[in-house]
Amino acid sequence: MRTISKFVFFLFLTWREGSAWEADQQKHARFKRIVGGKEAARPPLDDPIAYIFKEDHFAKVYGSRQGLHPHSYYTFAGLRYAQPPVGKYRFQRPKRVKMEGDVMGIKYAAPCVQPNPDFPSQMIGSEDCLFLNVHTPRLPGSGASLPVIFWIHGGGYRRGSAAQYGGGYLTRRDVVVVTVQYRLGTFGFLSTNDKDLPGNVAMFDLATAAEWVKDYIEFFGGDPANIVPMGQGSGASSAVFMGLSNVTQGRTRGMIAMSGSPLSPFAIDDKPQERSKRLAEKNGCPTTSTIEMVKCLRELSAEKLVAAETELENEEISEKGVQSLGIVLTPAPVVEQTNDKRFLPSYLEEEPRIALDMNHIPKIPLLTGVTKHETAGAVSGRLKINISEQLKQFPNFIKEVLLPNLVESNKRRFYAATSLLKNPLQIFEGKYFAKVQKTLQDEFNQIIEATSDALFNFPAYLISNAWSKQNIPTFFYSFDHIGKLKGVEKLLKGSLLVKQEESTDEEQTAVSHGADLPYLFDLRSLDGTPFAFQNESTPLEPEDEKVRNNLLDLIASFAKNSNELSVDSSGKTTTFPNFISILPESTLGEHFRECQMNLWSGIQVAKPCSPLTAIIKGIDKLFSNITTSTKKKKPDLPKLPRLSDIVKPKP
Repeated sequence: MRTISKFVFFLFLTWREGSAWEADQQKHARFKRIVGGKEAARPPLDDPIAYIFKEDHFAKVYGSRQGLHPHSYYTFAGLRYAQPPVGKYRFQRPKRVKMEGDVMGIKYAAPCVQPNPDFPSQMIGSEDCLFLNVHTPRLPGSGASLPVIFWIHGGGYRRGSAAQYGGGYLTRRDVVVVTVQYRLGTFGFLSTNDKDLPGNVAMFDLATAAEWVKDYIEFFGGDPANIVPMGQGSGASSAVFMGLSNVTQGRTRGMIAMSGSPLSPFAIDDKPQERSKRLAEKNGCPTTSTIEMVKCLRELSAEKLVAAETELENEEISEKGVQSLGIVLTPAPVVEQTNDKRFLPSYLEEEPRIALDMNHIPKIPLLTGVTKHETAGAVSGRLKINISEQLKQFPNFIKEVLLPNLVESNKRRFYAATSLLKNPLQIFEGKYFAKVQKTLQDEFNQIIEATSDALFNFPAYLISNAWSKQNIPTFFYSFDHIGKLKGVEKLLKGSLLVKQEESTDEEQTAVSHGADLPYLFDLRSLDGTPFAFQNESTPLEPEDEKVRNNLLDLIASFAKNSNELSVDSSGKTTTFPNFISILPESTLGEHFRECQMNLWSGIQVAKPCSPLTAIIKGIDKLFSNITTSTKKKKPDLPKLPRLSDIVKPKP
């Protein structure tokens, strides 16, 4: 009876809105004359308004129509999902809010507090930032409910905003896109790893946002039973954490992890107390008592906390150089104490490696992938001077310094007592890099290959392997297209993994971290302002257009029904260990980088691995004055497409 009453109430409101509109149209009616004048423009098809009906509350949410016909969609921006985490609520878990009354969803909220990408010593954003945005191709009543992509932005847990990712391309595939903001850096992840400051409040932000989506998304055309967390970089790690955590496990139907994994060396902060203490000391706060330290940090201005965190981050990068790619630079998710039922539940109760070893894996399908040269932007950008100096000082830097340090960086995350740990150089000797280093460019390319394998490819490979062993649908892709779409450098500005200046078309010879993002989203600034070169009406290069369609089809197909991806047109399985190579003519490959992944697993191989070539060019010209010197002491270191429409099997 209550359901019928709600439905009647909805019809009444719809009639009332429609009647008011019709009366207004009649009042201002225009008539076509025999001579002169123009025919009036047609009224909009419908109003961008979502009606929220719950048993104890009602809301009317005003949005806006975006995009050009026939690809227009609705955006409901700046929707609050939790109370402002300010004042005494800083460092505390979020408190959920309901949607009630008239809600204006026509303006993006301020980003969460972070360094200004143009002036890193300064702050941008607001602590009152727990908002989300909904992009939907249609509202209820015009078709079946649609799958929901719950997008978690990347940025090393310290940068980025939900407004940067417009949903206009994915909505063309009949998918609802929710982009979420969560507290960043110190404000979201600071931890002393005890009950006084357990950490992970940003992860609880995401959990609260997911609860909001489950409760309200049906009123925006989405299916609350089909929510797929998806993220890139640190956002990818967070997406998989949502599947692993008991707090959020039951709210997801699949997970999509782009260029990130919970096994990445930078996914978990294993030294939170040390990091918190250093931050406190930078700000003159006491460190002998956790309670007093937290109280002092809570009373500091956001500007002081951001400045101190930036200073500590820069110190780490300057000290560690290329090794800083494999460590946590700022506060990040932590493994909390086991939930003993006396305190609030923990978000992460065990190391991801242990969870996988113990088969504590949710029966949730997984789609994960990487770009071909993940670390190229860092190696040829911010770190290139440091790397060149290391190569100058240590002729065998790659073999004797870099590879052992990468192994050590990964060891604490996922290695068992394999032969690789006992003598990593023996395993790699003559097999990982068969080509003799002849030029500085050769060395830079090998550094990119080694760091990309160790920090991105191998963690993604391991988690895919763990999922697959449990007979859970698991899919792997490699984004291999060198395209002309721009915006990643501006989008992720400030991140160590991207160059701080835009590459020219001639320099665009690598598929770096984030290179796939312009193919999925219309990219924007932190406040949601579209980039000047992002124009929906501007035609793409034919190859870029094909790649965009291939990647969109892959993501949308997985969100709608992962089982549809299981077999291609020839009957060949597409699940892991096979993988999809994203290109203008995408192909289905077998055993992603099998030789290299075996070596990183500690498995001997018979033949040398085939190297990646021509990752970056022109290094020799940039550093023509660099020569090797004597060896020194080592430093401390729209219809669901079939997969056959997306990929073509190799002949």
